[in-house]
Amino acid sequence: MKHLGHIDHKIITGEYNDILNKEFLVRQAVRSVISRQDKKIAMVYSSKFDTYKIPGGGIEKGESLIEALKREALEETGLEISINLPLGLVTELRTDFSKFEEGMFQFSYAFLANYDKNLQDVSYTESELEEGFSWEWIGIHEVMKHMQSSKTNSYNKKFELARDLLILNEVKKLIK
Repeated sequence: MKHLGHIDHKIITGEYNDILNKEFLVRQAVRSVISRQDKKIAMVYSSKFDTYKIPGGGIEKGESLIEALKREALEETGLEISINLPLGLVTELRTDFSKFEEGMFQFSYAFLANYDKNLQDVSYTESELEEGFSWEWIGIHEVMKHMQSSKTNSYNKKFELARDLLILNEVKKLIK
């Protein structure tokens, strides 16, 4: 799979962060850029941070990439999807990841997917509900402009934005 880019503490904050003698959680995740015939894509919106993210999340133990993609799309959008093609991999080294004492090294495998049909209501986690998650169909240029102008101060949201912009830049080459 093509490596789309790497994001780390210095890229996000402009500051060097010593990673020696730190332990990192290694997390594998999936992201599905779901498109429909009018070229709009499904994006998850956080009203608390006024940011968008590509549907996706962690791969559960024993789950394949495809199973994780379909589960995450269903949970976050209620949509049944079919996988079209792999877009690439984004790696992240977060040294101040709030959910874990030390840090996190994340591999996000991104795929382009087609929308098949609405199946169910979304099933957001408690933390996603606290962030005011919802999802919508939006044009890729519109969502990228919004993401690029984000004023969020959240360390983790800045990583999400950087990661998803790398992925969406790859999608722009395919969706014309």
